[in-house]
Amino acid sequence: MVNRLPGLTPDRLDPEQRELYDAIARGPRSRGPQHFPLVDADGALLGPFNAMLLAPGLGAALQEVGAAIRFHGTLDARARELAILVVASRWDSAFERSSHEAVGLATDSRTPNWPPCGGATTPPSRARRASSYGSRVSSPTATSMMNSGTKPRARSAPLRSTS
Repeated sequence: MVNRLPGLTPDRLDPEQRELYDAIARGPRSRGPQHFPLVDADGALLGPFNAMLLAPGLGAALQEVGAAIRFHGTLDARARELAILVVASRWDSAFERSSHEAVGLATDSRTPNWPPCGGATTPPSRARRASSYGSRVSSPTATSMMNSGTKPRARSAPLRSTS
């Protein structure tokens, strides 16, 4: 994966950038099992998180939306990761795809560790059962998750007022 922007290390951040950095690197994404790294060896945020630091006001809003969807949404983990993988594949987002293939494999207990990250094919038994939509998804993990035999579901949750 190629970095398009130089990594912003914590020692180079202004106070507003540092607040956003801490919200990402020490927030809910950093808790629990870590299926992909958030920072590189120098401490710079990886993927879109590094770019968010360039405009911390906008980056904070984007980070909050992403965290709300991931940690407070109504989709179960399998449906959420499947949606992320389909979108990542469609828009050719290398960071989202590589990061969330690991999360998807860990999340979907019905999908064996097939394919290994970076794999390119669907197991023959699953390929035969591929839905017409699933067979068009170029993420092997997403295709495997869609063909694991059950449909993802949204959790029921009451609507919350934001005011």
